[in-house]
Amino acid sequence: MGVLSCPLPAAESRPEDFWCKPEVRANRRQSAEAAIDKMIDCQSSVDVQAAPVPCPFVGINHQRWNNLTVLERFSETVSDLQLLHEGLEDIKNVTSLSCRSLFEDIQLHMRNNRAILLRQIQNATAEASSPPQTCSGLTEALRRYQKLLLGKLELFVKSYGENICNEETTDSISNR
Repeated sequence: MGVLSCPLPAAESRPEDFWCKPEVRANRRQSAEAAIDKMIDCQSSVDVQAAPVPCPFVGINHQRWNNLTVLERFSETVSDLQLLHEGLEDIKNVTSLSCRSLFEDIQLHMRNNRAILLRQIQNATAEASSPPQTCSGLTEALRRYQKLLLGKLELFVKSYGENICNEETTDSISNR
């Protein structure tokens, strides 16, 4: 695993915006979904047999999720993002040149999400909660990414972000 250095979109001038403003996350999700919709057309240019796509399990058992610690939720979410990123990297290498820039857009989105999480929770390690599965193709991998954004990532940000947003509110009130 390498060190990630990715610029955040200009709309996110402050890292707290990702955690405290649902509309910022919604905008990021919409940009990812637009790129995903474009990538669906690349399915025909990918030989999935030559490059099977490893995918995390992205379903949520709410009872289990609620019993996890913050670090366990973080670890699971980050490892799922990393697994999908690596899977797409493998596919990108066996796809047409016209589709590679779309892969890079999605991968940048994944790296940015992961970087935001890693910046906030330092010195934590990411471990998968379940063994990787193999997606049946590019479309399934991309749909799992959408589910990850709407599911685990959003749940984690809502629960962990409350602390950040409360600190932000307290700081801004005390600075008046």
